[in-house]
Amino acid sequence: MPSSIKEGTLHLAEDGSSLQSRSAEDGSSVRNLRPAEIIDRLSLESLSEHHEWFLLRESEEVEEELTEILSTFEPSAFLPSEFKEPGSPLTTEASQKFKEFADIIIQYATEDLGLLGRLREAVDPAFRAGVFFEKINHRITRAFDALDEYMARGSTHGHIEKFDIAVCATELERLVNAVEEFYHQHEDDEFGVGVSVRAAAALIIMLERVTDRDFNAYDNATWVPDRPKDPRENNLFFRLIVSPATERRLFALGALLGLPHDDVVRNHLEALRRISMKLERQGTPEVFKKELNTIVSESKKRAGSDAEGGSAKRSMQ
Repeated sequence: MPSSIKEGTLHLAEDGSSLQSRSAEDGSSVRNLRPAEIIDRLSLESLSEHHEWFLLRESEEVEEELTEILSTFEPSAFLPSEFKEPGSPLTTEASQKFKEFADIIIQYATEDLGLLGRLREAVDPAFRAGVFFEKINHRITRAFDALDEYMARGSTHGHIEKFDIAVCATELERLVNAVEEFYHQHEDDEFGVGVSVRAAAALIIMLERVTDRDFNAYDNATWVPDRPKDPRENNLFFRLIVSPATERRLFALGALLGLPHDDVVRNHLEALRRISMKLERQGTPEVFKKELNTIVSESKKRAGSDAEGGSAKRSMQ
């Protein structure tokens, strides 16, 4: 059993009919309740959290958590959602072997409460979050480097990763979705504030770097004889921000609006103002500018209350 598990403070009555619940630290206040009544009133999750009990969840939830734990050490830096996907032809042998190893660990840990608890202790949620956002930041840099490499040399030169506009856009959208999913999985954890701040940072980095790509990426691509004329194929900003806005799909900003307002503006207000100024250029969809300016302008109105201690965290939606 994990060392963090504490002895319970609920005791079975002599006749087995009820549980005795001590409501005071010294045990002076005792009342008899049937187990079902306690669970109905407090919920099993609340009881386990209050008494620091180890609560075994549904097998699917356990597998999800184990996948997240083990993906932390995946040699190709796959994200948890990618780690669950079947291997592609491009998957390295090391990743394939690690997946086989991870499947064995998952099989035993779902059957062994002690092993599951030890894995949770060894690879705690805060550590997992740190590794996750390191991977995200690395993948963001890699996506833009791959786009630059493609524009400089084309797709057939060497073995360096290369993305055209469409592939780069797909990769960035995948990263936005991964950040949003990770935040919602952990927003209620005790380290949730740290997750929201780091999620906002990753989303803002992607948004600002895409904002800086409002130009024809093929202008200096001397290797391509027939350059694409469709802005969706030659302009990353147009593909991710201008075109999707007609369907109210707001790249990165949509996910950003789902984060607690205070956590975002307290740590990233200057970056948001900088992006807002860049987006004042001609051609930026009004709906995109309006939503971003809502965050920036609302933060100015609430600056006084934040200085006095701030208000409760809330979503910006």
